[in-house]
Amino acid sequence: MGSRGIAVTITIDALRVKIYMGRRQSRIRPVATVRMILGPVLRPILAILGVTGTAASVLLLCIGFFADGARDPDRIRYMMATVQLEMLNKALERYRADCGRYPRTEDGLDALVMDEKTGGWHGPYVPRVPLDPWQSLYVYRLSGYAPRVVSYGADRAPGGEFFNADLSTISAARPVLESPYELRTNRILLAVWLSAWPLLGASLYSFISASRADRPGDATKRSTLQSP
Repeated sequence: MGSRGIAVTITIDALRVKIYMGRRQSRIRPVATVRMILGPVLRPILAILGVTGTAASVLLLCIGFFADGARDPDRIRYMMATVQLEMLNKALERYRADCGRYPRTEDGLDALVMDEKTGGWHGPYVPRVPLDPWQSLYVYRLSGYAPRVVSYGADRAPGGEFFNADLSTISAARPVLESPYELRTNRILLAVWLSAWPLLGASLYSFISASRADRPGDATKRSTLQSP
């Protein structure tokens, strides 16, 4: 083969390489163009989302670590009723120590405040007869020699469960399990706390990706991809 044939072969190979590179660049150039157009817009958005998501997730994690569980409002009232029942029970014991007996059922708790011409009465034993925390009257009964002061709880009716159950000077110290409200709220708080972990990871990844988008090597790569 002469020099002319070699030159023709080289020219054909060069055309093939040029065609291949042109096709390759035609595939790469649209991607590079999209990155070049959307990159300056998306990077600040990713950075803002990363910072905001990181702050929110850290806040949720701190709340989950240090916050107490949810409390039913009736639990506070239950504790207040326990204190009032203890106070009334002590007042009844002082009444008995002075008068030699407990107030009769028909006298009620008013006997602790007003003198019913009972011998030895040195009251009042309480400033006034309080309402229970649910704004109902305490019920007083004298069965045999044992007095009993009762609150009907949150539902203001005999019986019931959780904070609707009756409280009395006999059963006031009984512990109450988590109510349905407390159980449901604590489960929601646990789910939110667990979801804060993947939110933290995604936010950090977004922030790091946005901060590394303008490193020196990126400009060189973009210029290389865009060059013919």
